[in-house]
Amino acid sequence: MEININQEQGFQVLGLVGNFDTASAAEKEQEFIDLVGDGSGKFLVDLAEVPFIASSGLRILLKIAQAIRVGGGSLHLCSLNDTVREVFVISGFDKILNVSESKEQVFDSQ
Repeated sequence: MEININQEQGFQVLGLVGNFDTASAAEKEQEFIDLVGDGSGKFLVDLAEVPFIASSGLRILLKIAQAIRVGGGSLHLCSLNDTVREVFVISGFDKILNVSESKEQVFDSQ
């Protein structure tokens, strides 16, 4: 999995590419933690190019969400495909994380 980082409309956008499975989650966990830093600021995780997410990927998203909340920042996720959305719904993550249809929807809501 790759993490592409951009600044857009006041957000640090983390564009993920590839499966967010056990192997990639273990490999990228520290990178996510470093990117979030002290948790201040606005973060957007774009999942448009993530065909699959495993429970280990969800765990990392929850971990960075907690760090961002403690730091006073905000975290939004967007562009989940049907497979990833189903995992979010079944796990209840769609209720505990801010999930939007698109980046534009997130930007417009701010």
